[in-house]
Amino acid sequence: MRGGVILIDGKAGDELGATMRRGLIAVGGAVGDFAGVNLLAGSIFLFGSAGLRSGAGMKRGSLVCFGPALQLLPTFSYDCEYAPVFVRIYLKQLQAWNFAAATGR
Repeated sequence: MRGGVILIDGKAGDELGATMRRGLIAVGGAVGDFAGVNLLAGSIFLFGSAGLRSGAGMKRGSLVCFGPALQLLPTFSYDCEYAPVFVRIYLKQLQAWNFAAATGR
């Protein structure tokens, strides 16, 4: 994916957003293994649970999880919880698009 927006109200399979370069993917349900594998840039918003190895090989970009905590890969380390401004901006836009997971429906 090189740009644009993909909104998925339900579940998504393995390797969601593989080698993604730009854009936004938002998933209301669970996703399979390797979400954001080799993510180069862009943002993936997960509102449900995520499978194993999320973010493997990720270089830049954002993997934002609102569901259950991810099992971190050994190359990641837990540092803190924070709310960056860009997340609020994206959430407002998702609500404007009536994306069910962002509106709380």
